[in-house]
Amino acid sequence: MIGNAAGIALSGMLAESTRLNVAAGNIANARTTGALEPAAGATTVYQPLQVESASTLGGGTVAIVRPLIPGYTAAFEPSASFADENGLVAAPNVDLLGEVTGLMQASLAFRANLAVFETASDMMRALFDLGED
Repeated sequence: MIGNAAGIALSGMLAESTRLNVAAGNIANARTTGALEPAAGATTVYQPLQVESASTLGGGTVAIVRPLIPGYTAAFEPSASFADENGLVAAPNVDLLGEVTGLMQASLAFRANLAVFETASDMMRALFDLGED
């Protein structure tokens, strides 16, 4: 039971770590742009990612990373060398507010899972200490 709690908490920490990494990548690339219809050698736009959670057998969770669809929106940037005749470029479909909120949620969830993991470890150590007496 104690080991199962630690395993579930560990899976939660791994899932939240993935969520943090994906959000950080989306935020870092939110302002990159590319051609709407990339030709050979043209700059392509960053493909934002999203994370979905799924339960695992025996408890725990796993993070599944998928591309966000649609991956880009049209933005007006006529000075870009790859802008079309209307001055439009492809900009990643990244919701900065949503990503920052997701970072905060993932950070809090990671800390909660860490607290459970540490408590389970402490309980396991106490159990082993009882066996030595």
